Amino acid sequence: MNLQNSFKLIIGLLFLGQLMSCQPDAEAPSNTILSENYQDGIFYQQYAEDAYEIEIRTNAPATFSRASPGPTFDIDPSGKTLVTLEPGAYFVELEWEDGTKERLPIVITKFIPEAKNAISAMKNMSNDPDGYVLIFRHADSRDGEDIRDDNIPEWWKSCDPALARQMNDRGKQNSKRIGDGIRNLNIPLNKGVSSEFCRARQTFEYMELDNLQVIIDARLNHENANPKRPIFGDLNNIISENYEPNKVLLIVGHFNMMEQSPYLPYVEPFSMSDGLMMKRNSDGTQKFVGYIPLSYWNLF
Repeated sequence: MNLQNSFKLIIGLLFLGQLMSCQPDAEAPSNTILSENYQDGIFYQQYAEDAYEIEIRTNAPATFSRASPGPTFDIDPSGKTLVTLEPGAYFVELEWEDGTKERLPIVITKFIPEAKNAISAMKNMSNDPDGYVLIFRHADSRDGEDIRDDNIPEWWKSCDPALARQMNDRGKQNSKRIGDGIRNLNIPLNKGVSSEFCRARQTFEYMELDNLQVIIDARLNHENANPKRPIFGDLNNIISENYEPNKVLLIVGHFNMMEQSPYLPYVEPFSMSDGLMMKRNSDGTQKFVGYIPLSYWNLF
């Protein structure tokens, strides 16, 4: 090929490249959030002890604002803001240049990979339930105190606040919120396992999970009526004993389920109404999937 023909070929290729670059990318979705920690419709933000910046990047002009109703926060229309928010699930409103609006969930967490795993599993559990276990600390119970009186037989089973701490109205509402989330996600449950304490049994009651078999297991009892501490080993045994293929096991106990467990740093403070997710391995052991604070049920 002579020099003249080579020059013509180069010019042609340059023109073709320029022409192709002007064509719209048919595969590039419009109105897309580009931030690295955006996954399956949820923006994940790393929590920090001090003030930290949230920045939501998009591939098209968009305006951000507070969302209503629900937990939200002030955000600059550009999608940037400096916050001191605690971990949990929040929402902001997003309006694209073309007028499309959406409610954007923002999950603030100390452990982004585990949060992604847990929420993804929750969303997909209706189709892939095998081996999963949802473990909750009983819902909010601040009425009364545990008397710890050995002279009153099985005082801990009582629903009388004069004998044991009982569920309050907030606990009833939170229990229902969790139950609503389980139903909305069509999570196929195997059975429920509760401690003997009224506040644990009532957590199941106010979840309103129709026809769910709930068995009572004293090994899940609060330390005030359970001399064995910690009970994480008992929890693993309960999971193995109640496993059923392609079903999800639901457990409600107390904080001492997590004391001295290897997963405690991931779930602290493990407040009342919070939960976590485990998955049974093929060898019968359990692995930690992620923390499920109460606020995550607002996502569904």
